[in-house]
Amino acid sequence: MKNDISCLIAFVCNPYLAVMQKQTYLKYWKDEIDELLINVNGRNDQIRKFIVDLWKDDDKVKVVNDLPAEMRQGTAFDSLCPAVEGKVLMTLDSDNFIYKKGVVEAHSNMILSGQYDAVGSAGHHARPVKVADKLVSKYTTVRLNPFMSFWNMGIVMRIPNLTFGTHSIEKGERWRFYGDVDERISLDVMSYFSLQFFELSKKICKIPSAREGEYVHVGALSSIFRRNFRSIENFDNTEYKVAEIKQHSLYYCWYWLIYEATKNQVIPEYNKRYEENFNGEISKIGLTMDDIKAGSEKIKMANPGLF
Repeated sequence: MKNDISCLIAFVCNPYLAVMQKQTYLKYWKDEIDELLINVNGRNDQIRKFIVDLWKDDDKVKVVNDLPAEMRQGTAFDSLCPAVEGKVLMTLDSDNFIYKKGVVEAHSNMILSGQYDAVGSAGHHARPVKVADKLVSKYTTVRLNPFMSFWNMGIVMRIPNLTFGTHSIEKGERWRFYGDVDERISLDVMSYFSLQFFELSKKICKIPSAREGEYVHVGALSSIFRRNFRSIENFDNTEYKVAEIKQHSLYYCWYWLIYEATKNQVIPEYNKRYEENFNGEISKIGLTMDDIKAGSEKIKMANPGLF
């Protein structure tokens, strides 16, 4: 059996994203990968187990790591990478949805054919800004984003002390990608990994972060869930606690659409708690369900085939 494409996904304790991802996977891109490696992390034991059980018996799933703690995406990917056997490493966000057949195959083939060694959307995730600007002038990007990226695994394995995590360089150090560091540099998830990869190959193809009719990245949907729905992401989901941070109404339209598309597969008691949280959140920012439903219709029209 061939083993060309290995895909990494990390889930927080949001059952609706996990079900939505499973639905699109089965419908659109399962046949285009060879193995799937999953990290499920968070403090809600019930929902973490629900997500593990949802995925573990699929014949393409090689690993499901069940970790009872919150972690960044890079750390989650680090926990999976040692088990990867494919020729192409694919990373995918839990809130990036592929909804057209051929998307994974087309981008993977760009690497398998030797045309490119890395494919993904560009991100300038380095601080301070002057550092990002210098790195972009040298490599055209700081990182390829984890939303949906593809990498030549043969080159990945040549990276010393491989990590997808965040990275920092302290003031006073000399850093080979920049020179003398006059103030602390911080690199977001997959930025240091990407820069090390770019040292080894400059055959990089930059693609849009979303393509209508093919795939969409709903940026930060996982992290916003973890932040604004703290009382149900946490292990203690018996009490609703109002979050302090307000978010753009668009996120709640996405949450409602995904909830409606997946709620019948999720634990009924959890649905009740989620709706209480959701109603509290939209009330806090002055929205009604009519507002949410109107915004949701616009999202559906912009992403035909997803819902």
